[in-house]
Amino acid sequence: MQQFISLFLGGMLILACGCKMTRPSPIRHQFSLSIQNAAPSNTSSGNVTLQVRPLRIASPFDQKSFVYRFEDQKFEVDYYHEFVTQPALLLTDIIRQRLDTGASFKTVLSPTSLIEPDYFLEGQATELAGDFRDKTRPQAVMAIQFWLIENQTKPPRLVWRQNYRCSIPLPGPSPEALVGGWNQALDQLLDRMATDLRAQIAP
Repeated sequence: MQQFISLFLGGMLILACGCKMTRPSPIRHQFSLSIQNAAPSNTSSGNVTLQVRPLRIASPFDQKSFVYRFEDQKFEVDYYHEFVTQPALLLTDIIRQRLDTGASFKTVLSPTSLIEPDYFLEGQATELAGDFRDKTRPQAVMAIQFWLIENQTKPPRLVWRQNYRCSIPLPGPSPEALVGGWNQALDQLLDRMATDLRAQIAP
């Protein structure tokens, strides 16, 4: 009888371990970024070339996982909701596409282009988070600093820099709402940047 009980308990333990081992892991949801004015322009009124260098992102926002801010000095990372690739790659490509729509440049080059440009555009995102410090007013926050470097002189020289920050109120604290807010913030931020940049390179 004692042997039977031992075998029975051993079998139940194996079943319990098996159930635990086969429990599905939580699904990671992936998101991209997009803006409204991202279609390439068919015409160009500019006469200079611009190369968009890879965007840098400040810590703690330099990761695929979404970052939430709950207090001034308290951030949390959401490992189950993330960008489809590194956000620096997404933002760099969107910035290049956005500037290519304005027809202000002869050519807007990708970071991997071997063509020698007239200007370089560099940037760093200093904020990319969901701001939930006020639980009644969640916001999507994005801030980017840009530098325009003239490559027609030796050595190249800095001719312009500007900080841009945009916060978008959210209808709720969901990841889907946050991504929509980031898209709106990016759209507004790049519109302002493109206007200022156009004034810098105008003949």
